[in-house]
Amino acid sequence: MHVLHIVNDALAAVVRLITGVFTALLVVIVTSNVFARYVLRVGLPWVEELSRILFVWVVFLGACVALQERGHLAITFVVDRLPPRGRKLLVWVTNALTAAFLVAIGLAGWQLVTSTLDFGTRTPAMRVSLAWGFASVPVAAVIMLVTLVTQTLDGSDEQPRGPGHEPSEQVT
Repeated sequence: MHVLHIVNDALAAVVRLITGVFTALLVVIVTSNVFARYVLRVGLPWVEELSRILFVWVVFLGACVALQERGHLAITFVVDRLPPRGRKLLVWVTNALTAAFLVAIGLAGWQLVTSTLDFGTRTPAMRVSLAWGFASVPVAAVIMLVTLVTQTLDGSDEQPRGPGHEPSEQVT
């Protein structure tokens, strides 16, 4: 279990770093393209393609960060009222369904990547494979599975966390 925590924590740090770098790069290249287009009257044709690929990665890696921080939207008024045993059971069932979904999208994403590579589809301006953008799906699915398994096995997902969250049963 300790090894799983080490792997998950290292993965979380790398994901946060990459997400931050990709977001900063996205801001820089889009801002540069706006400047080039409106001030210099010249567009940079590769910016749209690169920004689309970066944006897809930021979205999927951001979903990983949200899961790692338990930041996804949740309606907890039913879970908060359950006894500890019922809460644990519901969390395990929910996590099993989430894991099944992640496996399904991970496999579908992998199939998309391999078929794109087989067809050799490339972007018009940069001439890079579209698989680079599609690869974010299976990569994020694997990262989220590691996080989900870690949280499920250590029980850290049984209690919501985050700023200002108080379980409903404590409110009088």
